[in-house]
Amino acid sequence: MRVGAASSVELLIGSETIWTRAADDIASARSRLLVQAMTFEGDAAGRRVAEALEASRAPCRRVLADDYSTHVVNDRVLASPLAGAAARQEAQATDRMYDGLADAGIGLRITNPIGRNPFRYPIRNTRS
Repeated sequence: MRVGAASSVELLIGSETIWTRAADDIASARSRLLVQAMTFEGDAAGRRVAEALEASRAPCRRVLADDYSTHVVNDRVLASPLAGAAARQEAQATDRMYDGLADAGIGLRITNPIGRNPFRYPIRNTRS
């Protein structure tokens, strides 16, 4: 924000209101579109974002997603025997969604790798 510039803040309440604004912002991007997410899964919400990214006319489209979504899907730890078939299916849908983004020329970077050390999970910075 410029010093002396007028500013305003608008409080958006409810996921549909927030999504409507985000979809409008994504659609209006003309030069670059950058999305950062802690979780970015192949569920209904993630697919809506992916479809909006794919439809964008911005020549530079990139997604930065935390490694969390490769280990935890729908609040289930995939390595756990208790994860269940639905979580594993959603993990596969996430992989397909990521492949679709790459096919559409959208850069995708997974950050903050947890790796095989579960103790790395709580010490990660999700804003990098």
